[in-house]
Amino acid sequence: MNVKEKIELILKHIRTAEEREEVEGAITVLRESRYHESGSFDIGEILREKVSRKIASIFQEVIASDEYRKDSATSEIFFSELEKSVRAMRPLSITLAVEPDEKTIERASSWVTREVGKDIYLVFKRDGRVLGGAELVFAGRYRDFSLAWRLETFFWARKEDVRSMIHPS
Repeated sequence: MNVKEKIELILKHIRTAEEREEVEGAITVLRESRYHESGSFDIGEILREKVSRKIASIFQEVIASDEYRKDSATSEIFFSELEKSVRAMRPLSITLAVEPDEKTIERASSWVTREVGKDIYLVFKRDGRVLGGAELVFAGRYRDFSLAWRLETFFWARKEDVRSMIHPS
């Protein structure tokens, strides 16, 4: 598996801002460990001690420890390219009325990857005023798909009907 393929495998596991930050942290930990470890460079052990189990397993799945020993040019190329690719990912902010559960995160991430692109990660925000649906912000563009917006639009369009219902002639 070449460097590009390995990077793509790691990037496909980055769904949220938190996961992106964890991958950035793992890159830093692994880079720094290369210079402090003596002898062999055991990625599995380093990751188990410093990052979450999920992120550790992603790196272990993709990287063979023997390729990334101390002072290895291979590891520096890989980490530099991975870091560049992670930083190039673009955020899609999604504001929901409730905190998303794992199923919601997975469904939203799968849809965005399939329909929009692989280089996007999700930034979830919570705002009870949304009521239902979502507000989206991407690259400075805002779209409101919330229930609150739909209700406001409905009542604004039907304000005379509402007024006559409340104050019949």
